[in-house]
Amino acid sequence: MQSEVINDLKQVLALQDLPEEHLQWLAHRVEYDEYEDGNVMIKKDDPADVMWFIPEGRFDFYMDVNGQQVLYYNFQNDSVSGGVGDYSLIQE
Repeated sequence: MQSEVINDLKQVLALQDLPEEHLQWLAHRVEYDEYEDGNVMIKKDDPADVMWFIPEGRFDFYMDVNGQQVLYYNFQNDSVSGGVGDYSLIQE
């Protein structure tokens, strides 16, 4: 599992230049989760204590606007977010 986590971390754009020992340090401390499409990761008013790394796929963040869910932002492994997201970035 450790090597799988390190390999995934190496895919994250923002982490690609990190030395191997830094990736190993991260791999020892991360909680590794995979989510199916449509799963809710975070709900409104959850504590802002999570950072995530996204080696593939994306995380869509929706806001309630006048009773309708509206796509606000999506995090993915690209040049905008670098594959790193932080719940505090999407707090109102």
